[in-house]
Amino acid sequence: MKILSWLIRFVVFFALLMLALNNQQLVTINGLSGMSWSLPMAWLLLATLVLGAALGAASMLPKLIQQRRRAHAAQAAMTPTIKQAPRDELGI
Repeated sequence: MKILSWLIRFVVFFALLMLALNNQQLVTINGLSGMSWSLPMAWLLLATLVLGAALGAASMLPKLIQQRRRAHAAQAAMTPTIKQAPRDELGI
């Protein structure tokens, strides 16, 4: 199973490498007010992937924090609290 996993990783890496090497032509991005950028398509695809992953992770962050708070609160509610006896009951 480990060999199959590494084989799949190699195939995906090789396919992405070929995609990047075959997309070296310049792409012009036209922005607002006449601004434009020219960069290779492979870099544009990489930047788009990184931006999408960062936005996806940032959008999940509030829900993750809320779930962690609820889990900690539930765990705190499940742990028994130890009551200390008053000093006079202990004979001190």
